Amino acid sequence: LAAEKITKSFEKEVKARRMFGPFSREQLSAKFKFFRSSPLGAVVNNDGSVRPINDLSFPRNDPMIPLVNSFVNLHDFLTTWDDFKIVAGFFNNLQRPVLLALFDWEKAYRQIPTHPSQWPFLIVQDLSDNLYIDTRITFGGVADYSTKLGVQTNEEKCSQFSDEQKFIGFIWNGRHKTVRLPEAKLKEQISQVEVFLIEVRIFSFNEVEVLAGRLNHVAYILPQLRAYLNGLYKWMAEWKYKFAKQSAPREVLEDMEVWYDHLNVFDHTRLIPSRTPVNIGGLAMRAQVSALESR
Repeated sequence: LAAEKITKSFEKEVKARRMFGPFSREQLSAKFKFFRSSPLGAVVNNDGSVRPINDLSFPRNDPMIPLVNSFVNLHDFLTTWDDFKIVAGFFNNLQRPVLLALFDWEKAYRQIPTHPSQWPFLIVQDLSDNLYIDTRITFGGVADYSTKLGVQTNEEKCSQFSDEQKFIGFIWNGRHKTVRLPEAKLKEQISQVEVFLIEVRIFSFNEVEVLAGRLNHVAYILPQLRAYLNGLYKWMAEWKYKFAKQSAPREVLEDMEVWYDHLNVFDHTRLIPSRTPVNIGGLAMRAQVSALESR
């Protein structure tokens, strides 16, 4: 079944002119003075389709054969992902209310072309030993205009302009500069914390790790509760056998009670916090003077 999907994926890529081929080894040798192929892999997309990929980090730990990726200087292609701090900073710097919308590139990794000088390093061999030139990155109203400009969008993941949009797990409001948890997410977090209040229950390391990660996410809008995550992280640090289940320590039970009480009563809409230093007049200078006088 996987082989059939991979073959169809090759046909689709060739038809879309994102791949060229099939070629024989002799044909490519006549075109390029040097070329190399990397092992073929497959990745399942969110829609269930299968796409072939190059494993450009193969072979590993072989000093005689350098990786294709080893020719790339990572510092020349730094990529950052928007986190809570960056998004909050964007809203805090706004001078007026804004409407928000989301636009999603359809298979962006297959729309970004590579330079022809890179093609000899991006050769793919199919299941029948045929060779293909992969010309795209091997990663894994406005929408209409973007399509005309050559950027295909996923209309199902696009949303119209409105005051609120969900992004990185929170719902942001561009008119009032607020952020909140989605209702379903809030109920889910309460239910997860409630389970950890059962004293006779035992938990796996993975369950504790998942809870800590999710509560750490919520702590972006409830920073006063970040101190009540220490018990979870201490518990995980002291976990000797990761496959053995354990009951929650008293410290964790007490911390989870605090989380449970707050999640049940707090207004889950918050003004977007500012992480930048605030000038509060001469207070900082007076503090320095007082420190000098005390010496």
